[in-house]
Amino acid sequence: MSYPSYQAMVEGTLDALVARLQTVQELKTVAITEPGKLDVGRMPAAYVMLDKDVIKRGTRFLEEHTLTVVVSVIRTVRGTAHGDVELVRGFQDGVALVGACYDALATDRTLSGTVKDLTITSVEYGRTPLDVGVVFWGELQMDIQTAYAPGQPTEGTLMQKVTSAGQIR
Repeated sequence: MSYPSYQAMVEGTLDALVARLQTVQELKTVAITEPGKLDVGRMPAAYVMLDKDVIKRGTRFLEEHTLTVVVSVIRTVRGTAHGDVELVRGFQDGVALVGACYDALATDRTLSGTVKDLTITSVEYGRTPLDVGVVFWGELQMDIQTAYAPGQPTEGTLMQKVTSAGQIR
C-alpha cells in the first residue's frame, strides 16, 4: 500500500473495487460514476461513487484514511401490472444481483492487497416505476480503510523551524 499521491491512493482504491465487482458475471457494466441517464442496454450495472474520506493522523508521516464508497447496483425489468410474474422475478433477480456483489466484496476485504480492510456497513433496496417497466436498485455502502504517507518534509518539521521567539526560520 504505497502511493505516490493522494489522487493515486483514491484512484487505486476505486480501481481495485471496480476490478472486484467485474468478477460478478451478471453485470454488463461496472463504472466509477453517477448512474445518470439509464441505458437499458447496459443493464444490469454497478456504479461506484466516492462519498467521503475521514482522515486520522497515524504516525508522524502516515495518515489513516477511511473512504466511504457507495455502489449502486441497478437492474431494469419490463412489465407494468402489479403482481406481474416478470416484475416478481425481476425483483428476486435484483436482490440476487446485489447479493452477488456483496459476496464478491465481502470475500476479498483487502481488494487483493490494495487496501487494509473493506467493511460493508449497509444495504438499501428500492424501485422506481417507468412507463414500460421498473428499475430495481440496491445500494451497498462501505468503509474502506487504507493508508497514505504524504511527501516527507525535506528541511525538518515546522516545530523544528520555529525559534524560541516564535519566528519561523
